Amino acid sequence: MEEAANKGRSLFLFGASHAGIVTEDAFYRAGGLALFNPLFSPALMLNVEPITLTSKLERLEGYGQIILESKPVKAGDVVFIHSVSGRNLPQLTWLSKLGHGD
Repeated sequence: MEEAANKGRSLFLFGASHAGIVTEDAFYRAGGLALFNPLFSPALMLNVEPITLTSKLERLEGYGQIILESKPVKAGDVVFIHSVSGRNLPQLTWLSKLGHGD
């Protein structure tokens, strides 16, 4: 993360539904790391009605790819992906497309 930031790369955060709270909490917060860029998908946030829609979209094949293609993530950027269950398709799609760190 430090190396990427020093090279002018972007640092992104993503989480869906309850995991999105982590992204919201880290973004634009007094005293927070101003380098973080949120990867929000409004349809996956907790203010959606009915709330069960988020669960359906998290399981929708290809939805993660659609979200990723709409974001400015580039090679060399760091993407923090948070998942409560570890099985939602957007997060799994991103891990397969972006690779994963150790």
